Amino acid sequence: MSIVSYHARVSESLLDALQTNPDLFWKLPANAGPAEAELFSTDKDWQTLSWLLSAKAREERKHEVVQFALWRRPDGRGLDELAWDAAKSREASKLGFELVDTEAMPDDPALVAIEGRGPEDERLAEIGYGGRAFVPTEVASLAAALEPITGEDMREHFDPQVMEDLDVAGMRWTEDDPDVLDAILIPIFDHLKAFYAAAARAGQYVLVVHC
Repeated sequence: MSIVSYHARVSESLLDALQTNPDLFWKLPANAGPAEAELFSTDKDWQTLSWLLSAKAREERKHEVVQFALWRRPDGRGLDELAWDAAKSREASKLGFELVDTEAMPDDPALVAIEGRGPEDERLAEIGYGGRAFVPTEVASLAAALEPITGEDMREHFDPQVMEDLDVAGMRWTEDDPDVLDAILIPIFDHLKAFYAAAARAGQYVLVVHC
């Protein structure tokens, strides 16, 4: 089952109200005025957006592919830490890349904005799997960081063969519509960028929830 992502822009009072009435989240309109609450979903495409716009997400995906390959092998189970790390390095080499320490990499602003990385807010505990609430100052910083990112930045890392080899978002990218980047992915990101910009102008909070 794929995880779906939602973003909401809300006032502080509405954020507080969600703690006692989480159903309010799902009643937010999909299209709203400049200073009104609004709900927007990147659906399952948040994983692909992260891959296209975040160096850390790309490296994390390599780790996930290697770990999954090892878990599927009987000799990949029950290894101690040193043996596990060595096995991961060998598996990565077979796949044609080297693993880097992703924990030493900072979260790119785009990755934070897309996935809502960071501490979860207890007021969102009953919505989906919980989520992150960005305060207005954080929203303003993220909006500013997203503003210069364009479709050309996304195109730089759009390689259907590589994405399929690494099972990005579980898609058969080489069999997909070749216009998927321009027709779907860039418009979704442009919408997300405009969403953060609107929240920043209105002094709103932005909530990121996965379901």
